[in-house]
Amino acid sequence: MKTISWWHSASGALLLAGCATTPAPVEQIKYFSQAFVAVNTVGQPLLDDLALSERALGRRNAVARAKKSPDDQPCSSNEAPWALSADPQLGYIDGYCLQHAGYFANIGDPPATAQLRGGLRVIERYAEVLTTLAEGRNVEQALGQVDALGQDVGALLALTGSDIAINAALTALKPLLANVAKQSNAEEARRLILDGAPTVDRLIAALRAAVPASFNTLTSGLRLSAGVAATAAASVKDIEARRIAVSQYVVLLDRLQSAWDATVLAVRAPGGARLSDLVARSAELRADADAVRRTLAALRSGVSSP
Repeated sequence: MKTISWWHSASGALLLAGCATTPAPVEQIKYFSQAFVAVNTVGQPLLDDLALSERALGRRNAVARAKKSPDDQPCSSNEAPWALSADPQLGYIDGYCLQHAGYFANIGDPPATAQLRGGLRVIERYAEVLTTLAEGRNVEQALGQVDALGQDVGALLALTGSDIAINAALTALKPLLANVAKQSNAEEARRLILDGAPTVDRLIAALRAAVPASFNTLTSGLRLSAGVAATAAASVKDIEARRIAVSQYVVLLDRLQSAWDATVLAVRAPGGARLSDLVARSAELRADADAVRRTLAALRSGVSSP
């Protein structure tokens, strides 16, 4: 069986079969990339807000744990209990817990936000790799993207202090990327899509499953304010505004999954999806992204969304 080199196509289209000239699902991959852009448009500002909320919650929890008995301390040797100052109304954590660094630092993301932002970045790089292969670009560029993606995966797997369940999908992705780096040809490109299908499914599902906990973190400070009569009305309004923004993010994650399903189907059954349908869905996706941008702008300005 003769293997056809993907970079040798005059049209720049990837030949995804070893013995048959199956056209690359270029338009499906483009739609997948567009779906990711829509998700990212919502995801990044939400993650910025989540980082602030997670950091504030982490600090409150650190103080609360320090005020409890030494047995409740998360640090080794219980070196960080609560200490009172000369003013009995003021106190501080007497020591330092390395586990708290992500909450007290003002750079980077705290642990859970870092994993979620990193999960989105992995999907983005994965789409970039597929686009490069599908459009028949430079081999070294494709392998460079695969290497960068592998580094992202490794960094995320090394993160600690977070309970976001994306590690299983990331672990499954690592050997897949290593094999692409060893042999970047048409069959490997096909395998990257087909063998990677369940892994991408799991990663998108993990990002979706993390939303309820993220919503609770996003609204943790607001729920405290809602318990105070003077700030209750404004806090309840802000909680519901964030519920709308988070819900739009979930809907767009579902659209991202649909776009990925279309890409996988295009490899398994070429010609199964009409390009005209993808064009219509792309227009709908752009309209959805615009609506979400308006909602986020209204949320951040404090004006109710129409």
